[in-house]
Amino acid sequence: MKNCKDVECMIIPYLNGQISERKMQKFIDHVMECPSCYEEMEIGYMATIGLERLEKGASINIEEEMKRMLEQSRKQIRLHTQIHRVSVLVNVGAMLGVAYTLIYQISIWCGFHMPF
Repeated sequence: MKNCKDVECMIIPYLNGQISERKMQKFIDHVMECPSCYEEMEIGYMATIGLERLEKGASINIEEEMKRMLEQSRKQIRLHTQIHRVSVLVNVGAMLGVAYTLIYQISIWCGFHMPF
């Protein structure tokens, strides 16, 4: 994130689940380090989620709910990162398998006998 203004503009989209994971990671890192932006997020949380819940008669603990929301976002990012890494490894393995098969087939066509 470039500055607090950029982060403040992302609070409502974050609360509504409308930012990418890449931006979300930077957003969360900044909010957790910047007391001013964390306070702005509390205000945004209360304005978007808290008021709706209070109107329904539900109780609200902004501090706990925000911590839970931020931690869930971090877990989501970690899970997607792990899935991406596994996907890359599977793709690399598949490409190596195709390359091996191709080289082996070419060796057969050319009359070479490869030792593998």
